[in-house]
Amino acid sequence: MTQRSYPYTAWVLKPSFKPSETTFVEGYSSHIWHGDISDAGKYYPQDKIYPTKAEAITHAEIMIQQQEEALIKKSVALEKRRAAITKAKSET
Repeated sequence: MTQRSYPYTAWVLKPSFKPSETTFVEGYSSHIWHGDISDAGKYYPQDKIYPTKAEAITHAEIMIQQQEEALIKKSVALEKRRAAITKAKSET
């Protein structure tokens, strides 16, 4: 974990993917988790904290693209299931 001086401000993505400027007041580290604590007391992992708004937006776009790809893949699988059920119905 890189050394930071606190407090500092950075950007995070809300669950709605809206970028939000957040003030971090202290770091937190354990054997499985490294991150910072906001002034609101929320823990953020290091890989979810972005130095600029532009980087947060770029990451949000990547996440949306990944979600779209997963939906397409799931849609294809559902269509295959639908075709199998339709075929099974017609064979009875």
